[in-house]
Amino acid sequence: MLEVRNISTYYGHIQALHQVSLEVSEGEIVSLIGGNGAGKTTLLNSISGVAPPHQGAILLNGHNLTCLPSEAIVGQGISQVPERRQVFGNMTVRDNLTLGAYRRLQKPGERHAVKEDIDYVFSLFPRLKERQKQQAGTLSGGEQQMLAIGRGLMARPKVLLLDEPSLGLAPILVQEILHIIQHLRENNNTTILLVEQNARAALGISDRGYVLETGRVVLTGTAEELITNKEVQQAYLGRSDCL
Repeated sequence: MLEVRNISTYYGHIQALHQVSLEVSEGEIVSLIGGNGAGKTTLLNSISGVAPPHQGAILLNGHNLTCLPSEAIVGQGISQVPERRQVFGNMTVRDNLTLGAYRRLQKPGERHAVKEDIDYVFSLFPRLKERQKQQAGTLSGGEQQMLAIGRGLMARPKVLLLDEPSLGLAPILVQEILHIIQHLRENNNTTILLVEQNARAALGISDRGYVLETGRVVLTGTAEELITNKEVQQAYLGRSDCL
């Protein structure tokens, strides 16, 4: 479904990605793991058009997205939930969700479908329903993360890009977020590319994974293969005897 072919991305004169390639098949959860500065967020930003690659190609179902602006990439079916949530703090919860469906609302006859999708997000995150008239900036960190994911879903994405969804959250909320991610795949067949600081938790719900180091893919495999890989254990998973 999603194919990244040998992309290289620069920030000014600094090369952040070096001929990175990956694939995500329909209905898969694929994790990107690596240390700080490895290029994980840059890769998501390249896919979504925020930081377009200078070389290579990005395809969705065979259609080349490489030269499209971000809003057109959203229209093609890729939605990104950014790191540190980035909700619109002065807007209500409901208005944040509605904004996620902005492109859809430009089409005739979509208003009722958007309302149904808001109700679906509220079914996933009942706390958002309770706070739907509350300003997003007054929510807790966990509630803001739920809102950010919900807003991403409002575009009805074919591929959902999640950047560090558990960052800064209490362990019980991390488990809740991971459970929702699994639910989206199992019940909606949502295809997910996941960047997650908790590599063990991410691989625990993933089908496959890629390891990035200094802007390069250095290892790929099934989630089970990566979890049992001695180098991955030492670098990202802690002690192997805790498995």
